[in-house]
Amino acid sequence: MRLVALNENIAAFVPGGINREADPRAALNKLMTVNSWRLLIEFLKNEGCNELFAKREAEPLVDRANHDVDGERDRFSHEDYYFDELMGSLKARIDKDDTIDYLDDLTRADLLAQGDVYELYIPELLSYASDIAGLLTLAAVALGTQPPDDLVSDFTFEQVECDFDETFMPGVDEMVDKLFGKHGPVAIMDLNMKYWPETDYGPYMNDAPVTYKLFSSVLEDFKREREAGIMACRSYFGPNHNGEDQDYDLFFYDTSRYSREEAIRMLCAMVVVHTAGDTTLTPAYEEDMPFHHAYADEPELDGYPQFSLDEGFRHPKTDSGFKRWQLAVQEVAEAAIYDSRVTLCPICGTPIITKSDKSRIEYCCESHKTVASKRRRQRAHQLYQMGVPMEDAITEIGDAYATSVKKWYREAERFATPAQ
Repeated sequence: MRLVALNENIAAFVPGGINREADPRAALNKLMTVNSWRLLIEFLKNEGCNELFAKREAEPLVDRANHDVDGERDRFSHEDYYFDELMGSLKARIDKDDTIDYLDDLTRADLLAQGDVYELYIPELLSYASDIAGLLTLAAVALGTQPPDDLVSDFTFEQVECDFDETFMPGVDEMVDKLFGKHGPVAIMDLNMKYWPETDYGPYMNDAPVTYKLFSSVLEDFKREREAGIMACRSYFGPNHNGEDQDYDLFFYDTSRYSREEAIRMLCAMVVVHTAGDTTLTPAYEEDMPFHHAYADEPELDGYPQFSLDEGFRHPKTDSGFKRWQLAVQEVAEAAIYDSRVTLCPICGTPIITKSDKSRIEYCCESHKTVASKRRRQRAHQLYQMGVPMEDAITEIGDAYATSVKKWYREAERFATPAQ
């Protein structure tokens, strides 16, 4: 499989080239670092060049972002996706690469005339990457990783009391007393929407995974959250630090039960447990499915579930080996969460799925691994200059780097000794 053309929406592949074996964990780790057209093309040429990601569509190379459905423009246009624009210029990047073309009408006609063409829908790929990255970031924090600085912000009762519509709800103090029951001092935090996977692994679902709202009619929801000592309230509409109105997702927690650090872990876990398992592949209604694919190679279900007294139940799925990449990366992400194999890059905060829960600190790329090593070396030199004993420096920087710290102390000693 090899990448031959792409535009802002479709990556086109043809048979040939290196037959790369799919590795969903490595692919997802790489995908979550993609923030430019250069990195996306690298992903497509490497991790994307296999039959897991590159599929044959029943209607090949149809640009979904501009596709007419019954005479109307498809409501699922790429302009509706919640993902950041990639850095750089796609066309400029293609001009520098003589192995790929820009996928325009002429290129599309050539590819279709040549025979089988495989493709990958880029907005969908980036949407999954964004949603899963948010979910894994929250999971990593819930498991004890240091949270990003902008993950949560604190609110006061005065802020919330002032800005809530008093005709709609009672005073916040009264509300919390009623729902929490007996409790200690209660504090309020907001979860930054940047990290909130607000969708069911796709950008079109309007509700958030935490559906336990303060005015839910399901009293059991309140009971479970009250017993946990932390409660979600979607949502609060009020001013941000610039005085502009925006939505907030407020979490109330009992400070007699949790420290602020523990409450952050708990609220992250609350979002994760209500999100894990949701997928664009199993929407409540088919018309709500954000990404609909009729893959040419996907086998149809073999009839309906059947049962016989002799053979028991028979599943309608056919075991053809065909698998959607969407399901593969979702399974990888969820398995990592349940196995505690999620961490964040210490340099940039990109989520990483480790090979085991005993893995050493990992980095999202080699350059960040180098940056971290340089920072440790600089810190060792600083500690030497401050007169800190080597043993204490090893304790601060980490026992795993003891050999390096000793080397860096020797370096610092040579630098400090004037030449004779």
